[in-house]
Amino acid sequence: MSYQVGIVMLFCQDLAKAKTFYTETLGLQSDPQMSSDTFLLVNLPPGIPISLQPASDAPAGLGAAPGGLILGLLVADVDATYQDLKGKGVDILTEVHDIGVGRSFQAKDPDGTMLEIYQYYAGFGDAQPSQ
Repeated sequence: MSYQVGIVMLFCQDLAKAKTFYTETLGLQSDPQMSSDTFLLVNLPPGIPISLQPASDAPAGLGAAPGGLILGLLVADVDATYQDLKGKGVDILTEVHDIGVGRSFQAKDPDGTMLEIYQYYAGFGDAQPSQ
């Protein structure tokens, strides 16, 4: 049996604020057919969708505290992305730094979810996103 990641679910305090961050600040596309007033689906091209839901809608026993994971976002130009997000007032936690196979920086979304934004060096990683 084999598995692949099908979706990443983020539980948030303020869905409208999270929607603005992921669609306007990061520029990800939402999927209106799969979204509602209490659920937003955004897509990371070409692949894994991210669902945003109010933390209050988490199933009983899940322990879905907002900000409880790291979301890795692969980009084509980590330096340009750093400058762009810094200019938009995103909570940047670190400067761009070497991670052995590439360069990255950490930031937070409005709910405190840590974002690891990174770029591989040439020859590393399966795919590089387009700019």
